[in-house]
Amino acid sequence: MKGTVTALALGLLLGDPALAQPLTLEEAIREALARHPQVVAAREGLEAAAGRKDQAVARWIPSLAGTASYTRQTGNFAPRPGLSPSNFGASGSTVRYRSVNDSYDYFSVGLSLQQTIWDFGRTLGTHRQASAGIDAARQDLQAARISLWGAVVERFHGVLAAEEMRRVAQRGEEQARRHLELAQARVEAGTRPPIDRVRAQAELEGARAALVAAENGVAVAREALAAVLGHPDWADRPLVTPPSAVSSDLPEPEALWQAARESRPERAALESRIRAQKALVQSVQGNYWPILSWNAFFNDAGLQVREMVWNWGIGATLTVPLLAAPGTAGQVREARAGLAALEAQREAMDLQIRMEVRQALSRARDARKRLEFLEAQVALGREALALAEGRYEAGAGTLVELLDARTALENAEAQEVQGRFDQAVAEANLVRVSGRVPIGPTGGEE
Repeated sequence: MKGTVTALALGLLLGDPALAQPLTLEEAIREALARHPQVVAAREGLEAAAGRKDQAVARWIPSLAGTASYTRQTGNFAPRPGLSPSNFGASGSTVRYRSVNDSYDYFSVGLSLQQTIWDFGRTLGTHRQASAGIDAARQDLQAARISLWGAVVERFHGVLAAEEMRRVAQRGEEQARRHLELAQARVEAGTRPPIDRVRAQAELEGARAALVAAENGVAVAREALAAVLGHPDWADRPLVTPPSAVSSDLPEPEALWQAARESRPERAALESRIRAQKALVQSVQGNYWPILSWNAFFNDAGLQVREMVWNWGIGATLTVPLLAAPGTAGQVREARAGLAALEAQREAMDLQIRMEVRQALSRARDARKRLEFLEAQVALGREALALAEGRYEAGAGTLVELLDARTALENAEAQEVQGRFDQAVAEANLVRVSGRVPIGPTGGEE
């Protein structure tokens, strides 16, 4: 209640009504998924993968280039070895060579078009690799979202647990103060020795120290929640306790493992990377073979813009890699080794998922059973404290008995709070390891 009042006061003082509004778990998750740098980075990774796919698609499109140039140059004739006037049908045996500084304008414009007809899988493999890469990036984004979902749920419940621990400490401090008053009255009445007052005072000081620690625990938990939300100014917003997400029955380990194996985005991303690596193998294997392409050009050139001469041409080119086999063999070997490594990672991930599923089920089962005992322990502790207070007031019990009962109840309540937190985290972790977290689609480019 104190935290709620503080948040409302801050909201009014700062003039921001949103700071006074209670924060639900759904809103916290939505804000974290929209703002957290981890998700933003993964989203930009998806955008980069989409750009690589666009580059791969562009390799199917013909290359068209236009040029335009102007040059001021001299026109002196430079002889070359083997050149003679007879090569041009000229009479005589000599040609007069000279260099002068006369210069001329030279204009040229042109277009060139080139298209690869077939490259034995190079372009096709690159395109498949890019398509698999964008699938992997999309799954990476989903994995980041699920990881952040788990962090938000855990820290949200961490704040609730810290606030409940503060309430336990407040009740303990109130009980310790009441016990001090009771001991003081018994000492003044002469029915109890002065040591009771000293012990009660020491117990009150300890309760006050516990309350200070609990207050600090709330502040630390709220800062951790604000950090994962990306909203530092939300540290003091009151939280709405979410309804219990405990399902009636826990799934069987084998069924949950099969579901997680199909749904976990980390594994789906690895499958996409395996497809991308297979496409890379196909692409580099194409380097063994020739490349067939066609090209065309048109240009217009001359000494004056109004008196230019045009030419055009069209043809085909076959490029044969005569001495590229050793380098290509190394590339293929590297690509196949990378593929084998990724397949080994997939097997390791399956083992990891199986372990996580079994551990999550075990923790959820343990948290449920343990909470039942802790709730019973708290009920018995309250009954024991009431009996101890009655005995002490009647003069039949000792202060040590009373203080022991109070300490036992406070410890039981703290363990119950921790048990509820452990159960909430265990249930959330069970959903996370299944890969079926209700956080909506990732979006992004197709």
